[in-house]
Amino acid sequence: MNGEKETKRIHSVRDLEVYKLAFESAMEIYELSKGFPPIRLCSYISP
Repeated sequence: MNGEKETKRIHSVRDLEVYKLAFESAMEIYELSKGFPPIRLCSYISP
C-alpha cells in the first residue's frame, strides 16, 4: 500500500461511517428507552 489511502465508493448514505455510528447509537437509545416507565416515555415523545 506504500502509505496510500484506500478509497471506497459511496453508493448510499448507509455506506458512510458516520451514518453507521449514528444508527447504532439510535438503536442503543431505543433499546434503553424500552425500559423506561410509561410516564417518562410520554414526556420524551410529546412536543
